[in-house]
Amino acid sequence: MSLNILLVTPPYHTGIIEVTGKWPPLSLVYLAGHLRANGFQVKIYDAMSLDHDINDVSRVISEENPDVIMIGGFTSSINAAVEVLKAAKDINPDMVTCLGGIHATFCGCELLKEMPGIIDYIVRGEGEQTAVELAQAISDRETPDHVRGLAWLADGAVIMTPEREFTKEMDHLIPAWDLLDWNLYKYNVTGRRLALVGLSRGCPHSCSFCSQHLFWKGTYRTRTPENFVAELEMLHRDYGVGMFMMADEFATCEPEVWERVLDLLITKGLDIHISLETRADAVVRDSSILHKYRQAGIVHVYVGVETVHQKTMDGFGKGLTVDISRRAIDLLNRHDIITECSFIIGNPGDTEEDIETTLQTALDYASDLAHFLLLTPWPYTEMYDQVREYIVENDYSKYHFVYPVIKPAQMEIPRLWSALVNCFRVFYLNKVQQLVLMEDGFKKDYMLKSVRIMHTHFFVNNFGKNTISLPAEMGNIIDSIIGMSKEDGKMLNEKEVTALSSELDADIVEFIQQGLDNNDEEKFNLLALREFRIQFMAGSVYREYCEKQERTPETVSHWSEIPAIPTSAFKEHIITSFPLKDAELALLTSGTTEPGMRGKIYRDKPSLDMILKANKMITKSLLFPDIDRMRILLLVPSPKVAPAMAMAFGLEQMKNEFGTDDSMYLITPNGFETEALIEALREAEESGAPVTLVGATSGFVHFFNGCIEKGLAFRLPEGSRLCDGGGYQGTFGDCSRNDFYARCAEYLGVPPHMCINTLGMSESGTNYFDNTIRNFFNGVAEKERYKVALPWTRTVVVGPRTGQRLPEGEIGLIRHYDLTNRATVLAVQTDNIGYETEGGFEIIGRAQGNLLGFGLEPTSVKDWILAGHREDHSAAGIHPTTGHGHPAIGHGHPAAGDGHPGQGCSAATAEMLAPAHGAPCSTVADGMMRSHGAPCSTVADGMMKAHGAPCSTVADGMMKAHGAPCSTVADGMIKGKAEVK
Repeated sequence: MSLNILLVTPPYHTGIIEVTGKWPPLSLVYLAGHLRANGFQVKIYDAMSLDHDINDVSRVISEENPDVIMIGGFTSSINAAVEVLKAAKDINPDMVTCLGGIHATFCGCELLKEMPGIIDYIVRGEGEQTAVELAQAISDRETPDHVRGLAWLADGAVIMTPEREFTKEMDHLIPAWDLLDWNLYKYNVTGRRLALVGLSRGCPHSCSFCSQHLFWKGTYRTRTPENFVAELEMLHRDYGVGMFMMADEFATCEPEVWERVLDLLITKGLDIHISLETRADAVVRDSSILHKYRQAGIVHVYVGVETVHQKTMDGFGKGLTVDISRRAIDLLNRHDIITECSFIIGNPGDTEEDIETTLQTALDYASDLAHFLLLTPWPYTEMYDQVREYIVENDYSKYHFVYPVIKPAQMEIPRLWSALVNCFRVFYLNKVQQLVLMEDGFKKDYMLKSVRIMHTHFFVNNFGKNTISLPAEMGNIIDSIIGMSKEDGKMLNEKEVTALSSELDADIVEFIQQGLDNNDEEKFNLLALREFRIQFMAGSVYREYCEKQERTPETVSHWSEIPAIPTSAFKEHIITSFPLKDAELALLTSGTTEPGMRGKIYRDKPSLDMILKANKMITKSLLFPDIDRMRILLLVPSPKVAPAMAMAFGLEQMKNEFGTDDSMYLITPNGFETEALIEALREAEESGAPVTLVGATSGFVHFFNGCIEKGLAFRLPEGSRLCDGGGYQGTFGDCSRNDFYARCAEYLGVPPHMCINTLGMSESGTNYFDNTIRNFFNGVAEKERYKVALPWTRTVVVGPRTGQRLPEGEIGLIRHYDLTNRATVLAVQTDNIGYETEGGFEIIGRAQGNLLGFGLEPTSVKDWILAGHREDHSAAGIHPTTGHGHPAIGHGHPAAGDGHPGQGCSAATAEMLAPAHGAPCSTVADGMMRSHGAPCSTVADGMMKAHGAPCSTVADGMMKAHGAPCSTVADGMIKGKAEVK
């Protein structure tokens, strides 16, 4: 019997151990290599690095359906590991489940008894040979009582075979590096591909809080230097690994072996970085060869200081003096090596004064990085019994060193939390201010990135949530101080832009992938501020624009304060935050406002990938929540026909991701392929297979007119849907929003709740969809139609004169803050008119003319449009009831009165319009008003009468509110220029 074996990492995520980056599961790499060498089919599924949860894991296990599943875990991840095995048994009770690792080795008996029927076998100790022999026994359908290093449950009793001896020939270990998805593994500080490697196993020391000497029984074994260095060279050459983290408990234990490794690495001259953990006394021992560390690529050394109190140090059994740690850190600092150390607090006898002493000593030691860890005894260590009476937390998933497991005798838990937070706060605020003054170079860059990552990912995003309030000082001050390390006025160079953008892009993608229900306002704000800093420092046009408003990264503390640039600016300037030579895509703006003037929007590849991921998620959730693929009929040209058209590019991605092979474009170089569309619709009627129609609103109106003319009507199968966008300016006659959705039902058989309008624009990366289809499939009724708010965006409506946010429901100009706009600017001020709703926003039209200056003062005609208040009327496209609605873009505006045909506009209004547009009021105003589907007088008078006064009175009153006669103010407003100031 040939077995298929799936090796899995637990889906355990704390936001702590993942801060540095993602690295391969070394233990599974070796297990896979040995199993494969003995004829078994093996796959590695790194659920932890994939950020998968248990639902994802269940799906993958179901798809793979292995014969055997093997998983390992340390104490804090053991619950997640067991949950995976339980899921496996739920999927297939015959699947053989195996659990290994240090926690299972020492606590296997209790796990088996607590989880009968979930864990078939416990692999104890070193696992490679045990796993192979166990797999062979399973394949041969034999009881594995001859296999050393196993435990299992039989008739309620735990069976344990004799312990297995450790592998003597470390060079004979067989890794399976080729089974990894190397794209997962990156060191966040430098962006280099990351691998976890091991020179040795074991540690000869016996620290009371550590489990390694127990697991390895005090032994220490090492590979030959030649074998180890050859592996590093191969990984660098074949897989592009540039950063190596050594997994060794004590990598530098044997001086001769270690120096030989250094010499070989220096000879090879590889462009690699290495980080490792060692003891303080070993650093002092190597004082004469520390220059070789740096030459060999050792850039980062972790030293376990643990405590500054000699009595506590003696209790830990480390066999060190506290002074030697200070010497070790000083030596490493002198050789330009990043120093990192840990300090354990929260011991049973600790007081707040003791912790304060530890903090002050940590500052005095002057390590580059410091971790303040809470004493966390593993349940199988000597220390556990010593401190058992002080243990207040038994949930192993919280045994990750920054959650209080022990309550000191003289401290309450909230005080311990506060003391821990204070240690991090004081140390890193002090450290980042030192970095500002540090000489430019590798160490400064490395440290700035490290501190920013720790601050953002570890502290702000994870630390203390649901337990304590984050100190206000930890808000944005670290990022602000880091920003000051750039000389005032100094722009970022290309290398700096690329490095910072790469780090930010990864964090934004991670934020996006949390889904549409993510409500983390704090995280959005931090990402927005980081994006603003990059865009401010990298783009001269945007920087000048912000400086004239006295808005800089040092003065802005909230996303809403970030200056929004008008869309008209893209017509006059190239606005990017990356080197233009790296542009992957250039899109033209729609030119709806000014057809003769179209801007060009550039995207680099990382930002384009981010946009595609975001819009794929949106499209799935809001257009295709019920189905994976469907035939899509696109009433637009393909990207080959219109390569710079944003809509064409976006819909090509939709077609590829969600369309079936028979999806098709219906606008070709020959024009609108009406007959092909009719044929496709007939095919859908006959086959009963639903279809999706996507295209410009005006294109659908044109098609409906053709249906009326030819007497055509279709009844598309249930589940068919329609998505329109791009606006409608009355090109093919009057068609209100209600009319539009009525025609969708009449001529296509698609009900209003299966129709959604989308807002997409070149200047902003994210597409916005109506809520109706998702609501229908979620069983949500009586909801107003609106564009759904998305976690990585903020859409607000601002007053046209003040630029300040308006209350929900009030009509104004729409402004987008979009994290996917990293390549351009985060904040974009549109000339779209709309209003905010609970859960999103709605667009009702487009203001005419340019937005004038930073204050975004509108022309007088915009004032006319915006003077109308939001009225209640029947919602279009809501199933199956009524509610509050607003016309979609270009779909008409309800007439609100009989009007005064023939009277024209007031003298004051005419005065305002004539100088700005070079034409009498009637010509301009009528043109603008008619785009709403009604004559000027009817609509304008109706809007004005909503205020309880004739048009002239209201308009003059609005103008006089500025403290001057109407004509004077209006002229001043109109004569302003829309240049970026």
